[in-house]
Order: sequence, then structure tokens, then C-alpha cells
Amino acid sequence: MEIIEIKVWPVKGKSSLKAKVDVSFQTSKGEIALKGFRVVEMSGKGQFVAPPQEKYQDKNGKTAYKEMLWTSRTLQAHLYPKIIESYNTHPETRA
Repeated sequence: MEIIEIKVWPVKGKSSLKAKVDVSFQTSKGEIALKGFRVVEMSGKGQFVAPPQEKYQDKNGKTAYKEMLWTSRTLQAHLYPKIIESYNTHPETRA
């Protein structure tokens, strides 16, 4: 599986959410896009990639989040550094 495009949308403001990211892959069967990754920055932890998630109300009416895409450690080790690199080199995020 070859990464053919990483699209980064920086998020402005002082939130820990720094960007939303979509990734396109070329596979033997065609192209696939995985949408909704997030670049998050926490003090003391630095930057990390969070998988796509969906917000919903649990049975008690509280807001909860569910991961929408499970990624293996192998895929994370291959993909997440490239997402961080794409975020850090994006024209709107460079210092």
C-alpha cells in the first residue's frame, strides 16, 4: 500500500487540536481514502496523531466518543510519522 496524498487542514486557535488530516492510498484494487485523522498537541506529550472518531450521546445523555477506524501498530508506525511531518511542513503551520 502506497501513500499517494496526505491532505492537512490546520485548525486555528488555542485548542489542542492542531489539524484535521485525510490520507489517500494506492492499493492493488484501487485508491482508498481514510478521512478524519487529527493532529493533537498536548503540553508535556508533544504532537501525536489521533484516529478518526465519532461524537455521540451515551445512554446517560453524556457526550462520548467512539473510534471509527482501528489501525494496526504496523500501520501506525508507517503512517503517523508521515502525518506529523506533513503537518509540520504545511505552509500554514511552519513557524
